Amino acid sequence: GFYFIPQSIKVFCDVNDAAAAERIYYDQSHHRPDRIAQTPVHSAEEQKKLNMHRNDSDVLRYKKVYGIDNYMDPKNFDFIIDTSNITVEQAVDKILEYIKTRHPELKILKILQ
Repeated sequence: GFYFIPQSIKVFCDVNDAAAAERIYYDQSHHRPDRIAQTPVHSAEEQKKLNMHRNDSDVLRYKKVYGIDNYMDPKNFDFIIDTSNITVEQAVDKILEYIKTRHPELKILKILQ
């Protein structure tokens, strides 16, 4: 990330609160083994409230531990993508396109082609 590896390409995958809650709740309710809920919830709305609480907690923790006022500040990132209404594959395609356009010198792109 921007704090630990400043010379990296910093991508922020944003998602609106409703979409984030729906995704987490869907995964939890469909018993995906890779998405075990720390706090079980019974609705997407309940998950949304839990997410908001966690985000508030994260803001405080980053401030206390790292001295960062807003770890989600857009100025800390090279590329911001709203993933609220796109698939994972579409997000990956957009991120790779950004990297290919802005950083064609990167050798990792040759592996991905």
